[in-house]
Amino acid sequence: MHGDLRADTAAVGRIRRADDVLDMQRAARKGGSGPVLRWLAGRTGATVFLMNSAGTPAHPPHAPLGEAERGLALRGARELAERRLGSVAIDQDGLTCIVLPLDGSGGAAAPLLAAVVPRPAPPELPLLLADATSVLSLSWLAEHTRRKQHRLRIAEAGTREAVMHLLLNGHTSAARQIAGALRPALPAMVRVYVIEGPPRVRGQLVGELTDVAEGAWIVPCPVYADHLFMLAPGDGAPARVWPPGLAAVCWIGESSAVPLRETATGYAQAFHALAAARGRPERQASFVANPDLALTIGPPRRPGPRPSSHRSVPTAPGGPRTPTARNCWPPPRHGSASTPVRRPT
Repeated sequence: MHGDLRADTAAVGRIRRADDVLDMQRAARKGGSGPVLRWLAGRTGATVFLMNSAGTPAHPPHAPLGEAERGLALRGARELAERRLGSVAIDQDGLTCIVLPLDGSGGAAAPLLAAVVPRPAPPELPLLLADATSVLSLSWLAEHTRRKQHRLRIAEAGTREAVMHLLLNGHTSAARQIAGALRPALPAMVRVYVIEGPPRVRGQLVGELTDVAEGAWIVPCPVYADHLFMLAPGDGAPARVWPPGLAAVCWIGESSAVPLRETATGYAQAFHALAAARGRPERQASFVANPDLALTIGPPRRPGPRPSSHRSVPTAPGGPRTPTARNCWPPPRHGSASTPVRRPT
């Protein structure tokens, strides 16, 4: 009879443990490491958090740590590293601290899982924490990967912006060298597009354009929060199909096909076409050859260094479009009142 009671108790314990693991997995799917740590704290009454080997919280607890809890966790982290153990449990000053390492991957230094609770500690706490390490390891690795990808996107965006600056200042060779590490390659002939739309959806528009504009370079303007700059291959007649969401909320100015070395001329053309597009129901306009030779054939070639410009740059979205320094992606210097444009075909 006692054997049956022990068997029933063990079965109940296994069921409860399985339920706890399922609860932690559901919490991880909802929001990653944070919800799992909060679930553990609520389930055990412990202060639960992630920290690095130096004791610095990698994911701080919901409630602030006291000095005693912080010191005990730091001692546990040191002992874990020095003695190379799989886990450490320390009792001191009426507190129990348990520290376990998470599993890292790909050279990433995974944090430690720590729990500090007043004595006596709940008997199920060590097993719960051991089960939690697998769930938290996967969650932390996914979060770590997302953070790395975010940093890479920021670095790539900065590189693409630098390439555009070089092209607009006539440094085609340097732009090609830097762009060689990215994709797509810079084409010999390009069409320049200036796209104006709500700043709040600019990131979404970049993603939509990347999906439909094959071979194009798409860079948010660093000066105007409502502008996108797109450099597309200029071979052949344009047959651009814009995403419906973009066509409904944006204005689009398109240049004629120009050599890559004349990207600044294409930008001037696209900017003036954009001014005309603002007054048209189709919200698009394309530049056509016209008597304004400065816009058609580009700036004159002069020996010697170019004079620098020190005009101010408007930073507020939707601010006045006044001439600015070329290295800050200015509106073109040429007048636009007499620039003929055509409707897109």
